[in-house]
Amino acid sequence: MKRRNLTTPIVYLIMLGIIVLLVSGFDLSGDKVKKISYSEFIDDVRGGRIQAAEVTDLKLIGLYSDSKISMDVFPREADFYTYIPSVDILKDDMDKVTAELTGREAKDITQADYPFSLVLNPTPGPSWKPCCRTYCSLAAWRCSMF
Repeated sequence: MKRRNLTTPIVYLIMLGIIVLLVSGFDLSGDKVKKISYSEFIDDVRGGRIQAAEVTDLKLIGLYSDSKISMDVFPREADFYTYIPSVDILKDDMDKVTAELTGREAKDITQADYPFSLVLNPTPGPSWKPCCRTYCSLAAWRCSMF
């Protein structure tokens, strides 16, 4: 009777496990970005607990003032994230909070006055190149018919 070699199936199972971990985005370090509510974010700004924040679309990611994450790796790494209602509402709220903290009028507050660093990244719009290529191709096809 031949003894069955079990090493090949074990190797395949280990490889499958590694692939599943990589595809699922499993973080072996255990560090996770904490999801907070927008109102928690506002409270943290009032409490002076925010060092930096960056907004792309409606997602805001940030660092706490006592963060162990360096500004050199932010925004690739962050302490928390939340979703904002809109950029305009965020600006209005930050103007009001900054006015409360400084005793100035909200209308006189600018982004530079906020008690933390805020970067607003515009939402990338559609590129004009694919549209231009499509219209040019259609025009060339249409002209070739005559």
